[in-house]
Amino acid sequence: MIGMRVGIIGGGIGGLLSGVKILGSVDADLYEEHVLVGYPKHCTGLISDEVLSHLGCGAKNYVLNAFREYTLIHSSRPNKELELKFRNTIYLVDRPSLERYLSDEFQCRGGMLHLGLKVTSIDLSETSLAVKGGLTKKYDVIIIAEGARATLTRASGMCGGRTYLVGLQALIRCRNVLESPYVIFGNDVSKEFFGWVVPVNERRLIFGLADRYVSYVRLNHLMKTYLTRMLEVNDLVVEEVFGGLIPTSTPCKQTLKNFVGIGDAVSVVKPLSGGGIYSISRQVRALEESLKANTPDNVLKKYRSKSSGLIKTLNVQHMLRKYIIRKFHSLSNFIMKLIDLEVDEVHILDYDRYLINPLNLNIKDALKILSTLLI
Repeated sequence: MIGMRVGIIGGGIGGLLSGVKILGSVDADLYEEHVLVGYPKHCTGLISDEVLSHLGCGAKNYVLNAFREYTLIHSSRPNKELELKFRNTIYLVDRPSLERYLSDEFQCRGGMLHLGLKVTSIDLSETSLAVKGGLTKKYDVIIIAEGARATLTRASGMCGGRTYLVGLQALIRCRNVLESPYVIFGNDVSKEFFGWVVPVNERRLIFGLADRYVSYVRLNHLMKTYLTRMLEVNDLVVEEVFGGLIPTSTPCKQTLKNFVGIGDAVSVVKPLSGGGIYSISRQVRALEESLKANTPDNVLKKYRSKSSGLIKTLNVQHMLRKYIIRKFHSLSNFIMKLIDLEVDEVHILDYDRYLINPLNLNIKDALKILSTLLI
């Protein structure tokens, strides 16, 4: 509905993509507490071709690398591995530069970007937000895309108790010999998640680790252990360290009154991978279509309907993760069991939805996987 005024809290990819996609249907103001867009850096930046397409034509300029497979390894099985092969390409994007591109697009389309303005509170009854320093603004709809700390969504009642992992990553200059990402499991690596290695180019890669508690000392130790000894990557020089919180809770309420939550603010991270950009893309598509309605009430009703499929999918993934943890005691133990099956490779139909292609598994391998899960 043209003439409807929308306020957006948060200048990360969730807030910026929302702004870019809804302009033309509404007028929008975006509030970002930092003075720079894309700061602080915290995300690896792996996305599917579906998500890249939704980000816009210009997003292709920020692709750093592309992959069709991942290799899973386990610290207790140094001579074994499991290949995941994808039907479609997975892209590594320069997330900070991508966010700056979206910021430029937002402003070019008429959006008002307010940098260095922190939203300190919201008023559900007034559909208003208050900025540090005393400014209060009213809107027809407010989008909360504040990130993982979820200060406003928790205070408003959209989210209850939250649980998190900590993700820490290093950009490393090196003599890189890897052509595709490695995912590293093992209780000595991470008790609750995993580590990862993503090639950026022939001179750089990203080494990351997520767990309940992570320190740079631990990251550095694992980096040397796995990059130098196991993967034969040498001459390591750490250029940058970055990271942030990874929500592990089930999805929160997606709307409340005339407020909509987007991304980490309402815990729509994929529970088996920790990725959040796919869910943001789905939410923004739903929001874009819903804003064609003629009143805020109709917009929110339509949005709840259109986003319900995503929430159901995420809840099923959470149930799957809980089942794996209950049966195998950790994600790491489950992966070790799969590696022990000596299935050479698993073909993934859909990177975002974890759909396996059964046609690429022989009957023996399919039965091995099923029996491991069920017996």
